[in-house]
Amino acid sequence: MKEDKKWEQELDSLLPLMGHRNWIAIVDSAYPYQSNESIMTIDTSEDIISVTDKVLKLLNKADHIRPIIYRDAEFDYMDDDLLLGTKQLKVGFNNIFEDLALTTIPHDDIFSLFEKAASLFKIIILKTNCKIPYSSTFISLDCGYWPSDKETALRKKMEGK
Repeated sequence: MKEDKKWEQELDSLLPLMGHRNWIAIVDSAYPYQSNESIMTIDTSEDIISVTDKVLKLLNKADHIRPIIYRDAEFDYMDDDLLLGTKQLKVGFNNIFEDLALTTIPHDDIFSLFEKAASLFKIIILKTNCKIPYSSTFISLDCGYWPSDKETALRKKMEGK
């Protein structure tokens, strides 16, 4: 077994346990090690593009969950004038997220979402060797076999509407 695949195997073994309201985050190297015991941090020692791509491929194979993808809003304003290498990173992300819906939110707001989620649910942080701030991807997991429009219809039915 190759050592560099350890994080992938660990995530792959955890995915069957995960469901809607769990989170997976792929973060840059300065992302803080959080103290909440519901948040598991795994060091991938890999670049953020390859980790993000691998995670999305693993999620694509899991039919019980589907990803809702969030990006840091600040990243939209980052460029090579602020930090060299940002443009190339954006090209890599554009290739990965080409056909996916993304929601951008301010970086600090993710901590509020995590705090709320971690009070009941597990969060997995995959730390990369990326040295570009605001390059993180946050993935909220939703039910893969129950679409949101069906949930809305069910709730309306329950209310007698």
